[in-house]
Amino acid sequence: MLPKYNSVIFVHGCFWHVHEDCKYFKLPETNTEFWEEKLYRNKERDERHIQELEEIGWNVIVVWECELKPYKKEKTLIGLIEDLENNR
Repeated sequence: MLPKYNSVIFVHGCFWHVHEDCKYFKLPETNTEFWEEKLYRNKERDERHIQELEEIGWNVIVVWECELKPYKKEKTLIGLIEDLENNR
């Protein structure tokens, strides 16, 4: 939580938080039912927490693991700074 910026930043792993349409998210081919239930429960919890935070006035920013890869990291961090400055 960054009270000065009225913002919360979550850094989500693409696999563990179900980053749809991302090459880093793929359901395992073994024990698929278990993984699907577990991972989508994570996603539902994330959505609920984000909604709760927004309802009480926080700006919620989600940074995905894939957005921190070397070829994308600088653009992501610049966007993050801009987002924070706009919510000050």
